Order: sequence, then C-alpha cells, then structure tokens
Amino acid sequence: MKIKRILGLPGETLKIAEGNVWQDINGTDSLLIDEVYLQEHVRTCVPGACTEFEPHIYEIPQEHYFVLGDNRLNSRDSRGCVDVADCTNKKPLYISRDEILGRVIFSW
Repeated sequence: MKIKRILGLPGETLKIAEGNVWQDINGTDSLLIDEVYLQEHVRTCVPGACTEFEPHIYEIPQEHYFVLGDNRLNSRDSRGCVDVADCTNKKPLYISRDEILGRVIFSW
C-alpha cells in the first residue's frame, strides 16, 4: 500500500508545467498549487514539463481523483509512470473513489 496526495478532484482540470502543478480555473487562468510539504528542490515533471513550455493537461473524469506521490522523481501515480524517464506515451492513471482506503492521521 502506498500513500499519495490527492491533488485533483472529479471534474477538475490540472496541468503540469514548469515543474509545478496548476489547477485550471476557467480554461485561460490557472492557479499554482502551493505544495509546501515538498522539499524546496523537488519539481513535478513529466517528459518536457520541466524543460519546455508545453504543459501536460489532465482532465479528471467524474468519480475519479488525481494523485501524486511526494517522491516525484520515482513515484507510480496519476501521471501514469514509474519514474520521469518512463512517462513517455503513458496514459493518466486516475483513481476511483473505491480505491481510496483511508487517510493518514499521523506520520513520522
């Protein structure tokens, strides 16, 4: 069992660009998701999203969620890859509500 953070809710649109995750507000404006829990040097990438300006868009289906692990360079999550080098041509892996088992109350 792996712990992931839910960053996107059903029906939302997220994009990964410039090493960050953004929430699409209305198709033209985006809000940066402030991930204060990540270490300062950690960037969220898929191929090209940290070095190019082309964003990767994720439209989250109804009754599904977009999750990311904190170890962004080596995390099997909604980006559809195991590590950043293995993301090419992968389909997003959205998580259905019945796959969410609980929540973390305490961690050390």
